[in-house]
Amino acid sequence: IRLLRLLPRRNLSDPNELIRCELSPAQLNDANTRYTAISYMWGTRDADRVIELDRASFSVTENLWACLRKFRNLIPGETSLSYIWVDAICINQEDPDERSSQVSQMGAIYAEAQKVVI
Repeated sequence: IRLLRLLPRRNLSDPNELIRCELSPAQLNDANTRYTAISYMWGTRDADRVIELDRASFSVTENLWACLRKFRNLIPGETSLSYIWVDAICINQEDPDERSSQVSQMGAIYAEAQKVVI
């Protein structure tokens, strides 16, 4: 699977700073793989927001953007929510084979998470 690393803000006085993230490969059933799985309502695609993913622009729904922003702004610097599994980003939505394979693993992905946030 892939995990999303939510990077801390560079400017702690600006809570609206661009959300920056990186994708990292990870193994399920590995004791060293610690992440929070997020379950949320995707919402509509008519109000997409932009984040930085692996140093490139990436569109996410308003709901996901708000969720990532809230987690990033909880505690300055690294947080327990630094590594996240969120389907819209961690699964390549443009690849039907990958999407199908990952969806079949979602039960295990949620079961192996350190915590699940809804």
